[in-house]
Amino acid sequence: MAEQSVRPAPMGRAVPSLLTLLGGVGTVTGSKFLVEGARSRVLVDCGLFQGLADLRRRNWRPLPCDARDIHAVVVTHAHLDHCGYLPRLVRHGFRGPILTSANTARLAEIVLRDSARLQTEAAQHANEHGWSKHRPAQPLYDDLDVDRTVSFFDPVGMDTEVEIMTGIRLTLHSAGHILGSAWARLTLEDGHTLVVSGDLGRPGHPLLKPAEPFSGADVLLMESTYGNRRHDDATGRSLFADVVDRTIRRGGIVVVPAFALDRTEVVLHELAALRRAGTLPAGVPVFVDSPMALAALEVYRDAVRAQAPELRPGVSADGRASRPPGRAQVRSPHSCANHLMILVVQHVAVPDMDTSSVEHRPDPGDPAGGCLHRVLRAAFQGVRRLRGSDPDLGQRTAPRVLLGPDRWAAGPLGRGGGSIGKARRPSGWNMRSWMTSSTSYRPLGRWLRSISAISRSSRSR
Repeated sequence: MAEQSVRPAPMGRAVPSLLTLLGGVGTVTGSKFLVEGARSRVLVDCGLFQGLADLRRRNWRPLPCDARDIHAVVVTHAHLDHCGYLPRLVRHGFRGPILTSANTARLAEIVLRDSARLQTEAAQHANEHGWSKHRPAQPLYDDLDVDRTVSFFDPVGMDTEVEIMTGIRLTLHSAGHILGSAWARLTLEDGHTLVVSGDLGRPGHPLLKPAEPFSGADVLLMESTYGNRRHDDATGRSLFADVVDRTIRRGGIVVVPAFALDRTEVVLHELAALRRAGTLPAGVPVFVDSPMALAALEVYRDAVRAQAPELRPGVSADGRASRPPGRAQVRSPHSCANHLMILVVQHVAVPDMDTSSVEHRPDPGDPAGGCLHRVLRAAFQGVRRLRGSDPDLGQRTAPRVLLGPDRWAAGPLGRGGGSIGKARRPSGWNMRSWMTSSTSYRPLGRWLRSISAISRSSRSR
């Protein structure tokens, strides 16, 4: 994509701002949206491309503008596909403020340090085993880059307008996706307003309030990764409880691959409810096999203790989300007795989990001799890469652009709908209801068509 030159505004005449989509186009990761005015460049989100190798290679391509010419970055939330490119941007010379919510700033530091560690370990492994064409292989960024990046974090309050620079103002509104997530409203140099949705959470999130309603803008840039599905939350919770109950009663092990941010906290919340209901016995330990997930859990606990306004009132009042359902430990579970609930955390959009170390034990209640243990998928995952798992789990393959279902699924007991995360379409609600709270919805059609045209043009280059 060719770099757009920024010319001074003619006297007495406002120059329209230019919106360039640098990521989140043709794929669901790598969100980067560059807003250029006569005297400014602001990047909204700065995410890594994730998933298949062709996508990951995009992270090594230079941006169409010099990082030193970007005046500020706005980050909607702490997932890697929205903030993971920040250290690379800083390595290339960015020195402006990174504006985001306070909780996003804390979670993003955890995410970026984990990402830098993985990048460094991958480069070291490539150099030791010679599988990279580069000599030597280098990480995309390292921990020193993260140190410099977090020094530019500039937390701002929700629902509070701040001036990024002369003529450009920002307001963050809660998005209900993960803790600290926001949708962003920018008032630009030319006086027009731009809203970037980030990832919107479903209104049924057990810990967070629904997204603040959209209140109108000249241009709306919406990410709608999974906006075409309906899920019944009650069915998902019922299936989850049923699989946990049957597996534990038979002496099996339940493994739950879950992302470290928010999904782990939500799964722990569900397990706590099962503990209170007696479905999950008090003597069954819960292992969270990730220091990163436990660090993120501390941020959630602090939010509960502080009664953060983005949390549901009941969560803030009783504080149950700040307590794990029994023992949450970081140690190898393989030497322990039966009846384990193991939470295994994944780092990437297409996980590569090895479950072969969980000993195969035949299910005495299955005439076909199926495995006693169960893997519960709590989000979209490329299950064809779950090595060592039951063959029935591998029947679904990961879609090319990672647009697969997000649901509770259990193999081989069955698959069913219902989970939490990005906004999908539970009965009676969809993304349009978020938009139609504003009288500006109808005029948005032409703007959305224009953005679609830009998107198609970007993909063709």
